[in-house]
Amino acid sequence: MYVVTVVVSGLIASAVGANGDAWLWTTILGMYPLLVVVHFLTMQLFPPDVEPTGDYRSILYDGDRSRGQTPDKLPNGHDDDT
Repeated sequence: MYVVTVVVSGLIASAVGANGDAWLWTTILGMYPLLVVVHFLTMQLFPPDVEPTGDYRSILYDGDRSRGQTPDKLPNGHDDDT
């Protein structure tokens, strides 16, 4: 991911006409904003596989509690659903 960002940043710096030290610093400084964009696009195109387990599954999917768990009671004696 970082190598791709550095290469693309260097190509962009060359395309705008930076040479020598200006190219180097433009590549280094342009790498960080480009890295944020690349990470954002990667997370949108290839999201991580997340599987909620345990207590969170029953909260998210409103299903049966796992292993016979009962809902937590609030201090006033009511369920957290009310």
